[in-house]
Amino acid sequence: AFLVLVHMFLRDKLHNLYIPGFPSLMESFFIQEKLLRRYLPKLLKHLTELGLSSDVYSTRWYITLFTGGVIRYHTLLRIWDAYFLCGYDVFFFVAIALLSTYESKSLIIYYYL
Repeated sequence: AFLVLVHMFLRDKLHNLYIPGFPSLMESFFIQEKLLRRYLPKLLKHLTELGLSSDVYSTRWYITLFTGGVIRYHTLLRIWDAYFLCGYDVFFFVAIALLSTYESKSLIIYYYL
């Protein structure tokens, strides 16, 4: 397990997620916002109107690599399989998929308030 962790940190430079200034985390937010703009523009507009940027709701996702109780364990194992095969970029697709899954609920709930 330790060697796998070392491999993850070396291959994907995960230490940049945790050093002061969080450069990789900030980059993840930037990429996620760009993907939202392209694939889920209505949701991005809605979140922007509410004053919610990516750092508000997705910090835990990237810091814990989605292990923080965000998704079911069996789904997490499949995501991590894809991560080991394809690299850190998989987590951007997971974030967009999560947001896409709950997009309609997010938009509907707000308009009924």
